[in-house]
Amino acid sequence: MQSLRLPEPAPAQCAEVHAMKSLIETAALIAACGSAVCWFTSAMCRLPNIKPGIDELDKVTELSSRMQKMSTWNFWAAGLMGVTALLSVVARLL
Repeated sequence: MQSLRLPEPAPAQCAEVHAMKSLIETAALIAACGSAVCWFTSAMCRLPNIKPGIDELDKVTELSSRMQKMSTWNFWAAGLMGVTALLSVVARLL
């Protein structure tokens, strides 16, 4: 019984596929680094301490704005990690 073999690609196609795979892998690395930077930036957000008192309302407003900023960084980090995963799958399939 013979095994099925796919036809060998032409040398020019191999070079094109290799260049495309290299480009996709580079894009995945850049997206992964961007994701890490976003998550580290999110972790660097400092939240204010809230103690009962006169300026409690101002602190809650400040807390809300800082949490929104942290959430934005987390959104970008998760999005870039998704892009990284998709690019890695595409590079693996080439």
